[in-house]
Amino acid sequence: MLNKRGQISIFVIIAIVIVAAVLFFLVIQPQITRPALSAEEAQKLLASQIEPIKKYVTDCVEKTYTKCITLIGYQGGYYKPARFIQFGNYSIPYLVYKEGDNWANDLPLLATIGRNIDECAKSGSNDIKTCINDFKEFKKIIDIEEKPMAISTMEIQECSITIDVDYPLILKRSGSQTSVDKMPFSFSACLGQAYNAAIKITNSETTSQSFDIDTYTRQNPMYILIERQGIPEGIFYYLETIPPTTEIEPYHFHFGVQR
Repeated sequence: MLNKRGQISIFVIIAIVIVAAVLFFLVIQPQITRPALSAEEAQKLLASQIEPIKKYVTDCVEKTYTKCITLIGYQGGYYKPARFIQFGNYSIPYLVYKEGDNWANDLPLLATIGRNIDECAKSGSNDIKTCINDFKEFKKIIDIEEKPMAISTMEIQECSITIDVDYPLILKRSGSQTSVDKMPFSFSACLGQAYNAAIKITNSETTSQSFDIDTYTRQNPMYILIERQGIPEGIFYYLETIPPTTEIEPYHFHFGVQR
């Protein structure tokens, strides 16, 4: 019995030593290896890290938002459409359909599309956290205290989308500190351009008149490609933008009209 207790005690001691060693190398050891800085030197170092940290965070946010903006386009402005048909990985919504004797136009407002993008991004928040990776590279030279991140789509324009990242951070080093919070940024996606065409199409289809693709493309050359495909339940529209520069990828916006 004494031998067993002795063995258990040894294992407990070993476990404590291992935990202490891990804490030392992860927390205490970096502090020891950092050279002491004057208040002026510390402030300069902290100031030099603000823009790199902002870019690091917004790059991670952009990866998730790009996926969501692409998904929302393929799903006619919706993250989880109520009335749709499944095509592969996408739920293609019916934006125009008959309700009794009237035609319904279910094209969401741009503000609603923004909220749908945000909802999608929130479901991928773990991807953002994984990408940020606890700021490990930055924490080699400074300490970072984090508060919860809040992200929202601010504005959708023809070929750009502005995202507001509110991520309160406190950067610390050698007794000095500074703060970072607002990190708004814009990136290219012609969602607004596709949306303008979708307005014309859905408004036309709600009058039970088929949209005149030829006339629209003649009036809006080099703007957007529109394809229409008949299906048993009605019509599918496939919109692909023609960006103003080759640096911007074409944007896809798909939806159905239920007859």
